[in-house]
Amino acid sequence: TGKVRILIWGGASEMLLPHEPLTFPDGSQDNVNVLRPLIGYGPEAMWVAFNRFYPPELAHVEARNASPDRSHNEAWDSIVITGLLGFIGYIALFVSIFYWALRWLGLLHGRRDNLLFGAFVALAGIGGSLAFMATDGWQLRMVGLGLPFGIIAGFGLYTAVAAFLHAGEQPDRTDLPRQMLIIALLAALAAHYLEIHFGIAIGATRTTFWVFTAVLMLIGMRQLAVLPAELSLVAEETAPEPVAPQPTGKRGKQAARQAQAPRRRAPVSTAARLPKTVMTDVLVFLTFVYIYSTNATGLTNPGSVLFESAFVRPNNALIPPIFVLMLFTWLVAAVIGLAEESMGQRRAPAMGWWWTGLGLHALVVWGAWLIYGLIQGTRLAPVTPTPGMLNQDFLNLQLDRVGGHFGFYTFVVAGWILVAATVFAWPALRDRALPAAGRVWVAAATGAAAAVLAIFLIYTVNVNLVKADIVYKQGQQFDSQGNWLSSVELYKRALATRQTEDHYMLFLGRALLEQAKQAPVQGTTTLPATLNLGDVLALTPDTVAALGRDDLLRAAETVLLDAQRVNPLNTDHTANLARLYRTWADLAADDATVRSERLAESLAMYDTALTLSPNAAHLWNERGNALLAAGDTEQALASYEHSLDIDKLFDQTYLLLADFLERTGQTDKLIEILNKGVEVFTANNNSQATAQLLSYLGVIEARQGNLDAAAAANERLLEIVPGNVAALRNLAIIARDQGDLDKALDLTRQGLAAAQGSPEELRTMHQLAAELYQRQGDTPALIAELEAIRQLDPNDAGTLQTLSTLYSAQGDNTNALQIAQSLMALDPNNYQYPVNAGMALLGLERRDEALAMFQQAKTLAPAEQQAAIDALIQQAGGS
Repeated sequence: TGKVRILIWGGASEMLLPHEPLTFPDGSQDNVNVLRPLIGYGPEAMWVAFNRFYPPELAHVEARNASPDRSHNEAWDSIVITGLLGFIGYIALFVSIFYWALRWLGLLHGRRDNLLFGAFVALAGIGGSLAFMATDGWQLRMVGLGLPFGIIAGFGLYTAVAAFLHAGEQPDRTDLPRQMLIIALLAALAAHYLEIHFGIAIGATRTTFWVFTAVLMLIGMRQLAVLPAELSLVAEETAPEPVAPQPTGKRGKQAARQAQAPRRRAPVSTAARLPKTVMTDVLVFLTFVYIYSTNATGLTNPGSVLFESAFVRPNNALIPPIFVLMLFTWLVAAVIGLAEESMGQRRAPAMGWWWTGLGLHALVVWGAWLIYGLIQGTRLAPVTPTPGMLNQDFLNLQLDRVGGHFGFYTFVVAGWILVAATVFAWPALRDRALPAAGRVWVAAATGAAAAVLAIFLIYTVNVNLVKADIVYKQGQQFDSQGNWLSSVELYKRALATRQTEDHYMLFLGRALLEQAKQAPVQGTTTLPATLNLGDVLALTPDTVAALGRDDLLRAAETVLLDAQRVNPLNTDHTANLARLYRTWADLAADDATVRSERLAESLAMYDTALTLSPNAAHLWNERGNALLAAGDTEQALASYEHSLDIDKLFDQTYLLLADFLERTGQTDKLIEILNKGVEVFTANNNSQATAQLLSYLGVIEARQGNLDAAAAANERLLEIVPGNVAALRNLAIIARDQGDLDKALDLTRQGLAAAQGSPEELRTMHQLAAELYQRQGDTPALIAELEAIRQLDPNDAGTLQTLSTLYSAQGDNTNALQIAQSLMALDPNNYQYPVNAGMALLGLERRDEALAMFQQAKTLAPAEQQAAIDALIQQAGGS
């Protein structure tokens, strides 16, 4: 969003200005801090260097632990990465492109034009910067937007003026194709220049930029000829001409160039039946196989896997969308490719040529799809373990198969590149071929060495890294299931592939911590006294499962400390160590010494994390919680209050402060902070936070006996969240306490209507309604509410006992018997329940069954109840 970008630009502008050096977790500081405005922080460093300058408002629109790795503005990105020196180079690059493009178009030559161009661009750039700053309270952050807009405006203004200044000049008509291409490239580069100041210049757009720039230079400097599509350059095979005297003067030199230039003539070759674009189309269809081939049903036949993927119809669609997509793509690609071939001919090809071309194109493209699809279908077939294969080996096989899909596709693409390069370059290579005698072995050795190097680089730089990410993603699936043992194993494998990837360390440490929470205090195996990352990565799943709580916590500590070492400026690593020690302290509640030590370590890590990210309100809150656990209430309160000073729109801080004030009995301050929060969040249209605080406020006011204030808070809550069940229940309770039972019942009925989707809320509201009907003495209504509760929770003993009493009092022996039987099923050892069943059976004149119930009750009843049960037995006709 625009707000996110503006906030990030504000932080980036602070990175440019003089500031205190960044401090590392070990206490060392950035030694070249004074040079940062000039040289920047380097590539891919913004997301860790930015933490010191993180604007708290950014947490309202993005995750609080997220740190931007780009400014979404090339001007600020160049300043952060390369400093002012790099920024000057970046500006000079684009201005130079615009300058030379105009020169090659004949719109800029001579001292006057140079001065005008420089003045327009410079003044418009400065003016644009000042204008944008003026709209933002003269903050520096808008310079990154105003400057490029000003430069483009100055460039456009000069171009318009130059058209009038050079109106009398007539361009060479033979040079029009070249000029048109220069204009097209210039327009694309100008559009790119504007676009990268709102978004991120990714690898694809940067590659396109440099390719366009290179083509612009070659065309502008006449190093690359530009001819109409129907013409080609041919060399005249004529006898040598006598060398004429070299002409002098501008006209003479131009005439000489024209005389020396190759002549143009239309080609007369027959149009190829297979378009040149077929190689690109093959790549598209190979990619279709990789993207859309799946085997969710576990098919074993590769052909079935391929065709099931292509012809799948989700939600019973009338047509298979994947196949239609491929068919449409092929049809468009074939027609465009053949049309391009036909346009280079003097005469339109016959219809037979078109049909032959379509057939050949289909054979090549669909054939490539089928071959790769069958291979991929084989790879997607379920993997089955061989007899005697260990679980660990089977897991290795599965991960290699899953992680290998991308690697195989990568090498398929690499093979395609080799074939495509040969196909496209073969005519030029053939025409320029040199005698190879005596150099065959040298050429072969060079080619083999290049192939080995390419394979090595592809595997290590591309395939291996992606494979590690795939394994890491598999681990995240087990996180959601709470299967931490499997998560640990998969994160270990991902980290073993990339041992410097601190992101994997973060997740491995978390998984070990979660495993420790559910592990026994003492395990059946232990870890060595001194641990390193290699020791942790060497653990097998069986060993991890056998470790005790402290050993797992030590393993998590080792991993997180290594993550902090690898990326010390990443606040998450230090904060995670603080959380680890805090959890360790909670788990060691029975050992006061260990608990105290771990809390001290946790607080030390929180202090370090806040040195890295001083504006992280959530870390100040976590620090306050740790201080509260350590018993330092004064510092805990100070930490919460500092968090509130940093970010007045963080609802968690208000709740933590309210909880602290409630614990310490500071009711007046508690009500004050809740009212302040309600006011702040109402003003900022944060209805969720407002509702939460109003609910809390209503409870506190009711506890203080301020029923009118409590009712007002809940009524405001209902205005924000109509039909809020908790608010309706609270209002009903307040009305009950004020003696207005009719109003309480009306609010309860509204709550029941609003709670239809939540069984727990329904149960709560029915309980309140039952209480109100009991107070009114309305027994039938009371029974109806209790039966509703029984339907929601058939095993609620309290409700069943109340119903038993009510049915017995009303003489409803049938229902009384049913309730007694339900109670007996819940608690077979309670003598009272068979007594109740026997009394109901007596009332139904079923004396034999009643006698059996009383006799059963006698076997369960204590001694002091035996006489009473004997009397019941006699009443039933027993002895």
